[in-house]
This record gives sequence, C-alpha cells and structure tokens, in this order.
Amino acid sequence: AVEHFLDYRRRLSPAIADRINFRGIVPPAVLAAMRKSAGLTIITSRAENFPYAIAEAMAFASPIVASRSAGTELMIEHGRTGWLVEPEAPEEIADGVEMLLADPITAARLGRAAREYTIRNLSSEIVGQQTLDFYHEAIRRFACVAD
Repeated sequence: AVEHFLDYRRRLSPAIADRINFRGIVPPAVLAAMRKSAGLTIITSRAENFPYAIAEAMAFASPIVASRSAGTELMIEHGRTGWLVEPEAPEEIADGVEMLLADPITAARLGRAAREYTIRNLSSEIVGQQTLDFYHEAIRRFACVAD
C-alpha cells in the first residue's frame, strides 16, 4: 500500500512532493508522538464506516478537518468536536485548515472536545460493554429461532 502512495508522490510537482512524507506503518510510540505534535489532522476520505485515524486524532486532542461521511458524522459534531466539509470540496478543506491554523484557541477547543468525546464514548470499557450488550440482545431476540 505504501508503494501506491510513493508512486503518487513521484507524480507531484517537487514543490508539493517535498512537503509530503509517507511514513508507512510506524510503531505505536512513534504514532503517539506524531499525533501529539500535529497541529491538526486532515481526513478527506470519500467514505468511512469507523475512521480509526479520526478516533486516534481525537484521543490525542488533535483538531480535525474531515470530509462528511456516515462514519465521520457519527464521530464528529461540526464546530464542536471537529470541522466537517463536503467530500471532494478542496476549497472547503482549505478554508477549514486555514481557519484552524489562524485560530489556535478554536483549534484547541475542538481538540479538547474531541478528546472528551473519546473518553465518554470510545474507551475500551465502554466499547466492550456495548459489544457485550449487542450480543446479549441478539441472543435474546434470536435464541427462539434456533429452537
């Protein structure tokens, strides 16, 4: 997969390519350091179910600009826990990035709210309990079908 990105980078102009660093798979400690040092996180996927990159960024209080999709809209509340833009709208993405870079107070507020969201909704204890609840409900509903 990394080769695909490197091939893409080779096709860019040198002025842009020199500003992009595809890291590939990195150890968790390195990823954590990268997330902590990021000024913001930009996710421009066209479709996401559960975007782990957004969950990671939120856990580290990184302000986020993300394209609207089913998964991102479940996780990000526009203007409260991140900044949502329409898919394939480069002007909106640029506006969101510029706004957050120009307004560090808003960026920090969004990052803090995103981190609070992950603590309330995405901890292993909460997700584990939700998974157990789901299976218990499925067993309760469908146990009679097996009889």
